[in-house]
Amino acid sequence: MLAVAEQKRDASGFGVRLRELREQAGLSQAQLGERAGMAYQAIARLERGEREPTWPTALKLAEALGVDLNSFSPPPPPPPRPTGKRK
Repeated sequence: MLAVAEQKRDASGFGVRLRELREQAGLSQAQLGERAGMAYQAIARLERGEREPTWPTALKLAEALGVDLNSFSPPPPPPPRPTGKRK
């Protein structure tokens, strides 16, 4: 019997943001897929980082979620904390 190792994939930045935006909208993957004209399995693959969206797909998802494309960008990192040292 052969054991097959399961590949662990890191969700892409797009996938993480897609899931956050979908959950904020209170939508299931199936509901978002219906709004965007996509199968829920495609939404799931995007969220897991197994696929990256094409430009038309990203536009459809943004429209279905009622957001602009910039919403898929990760938030900027927080500004550096002051160290207390002065020059």
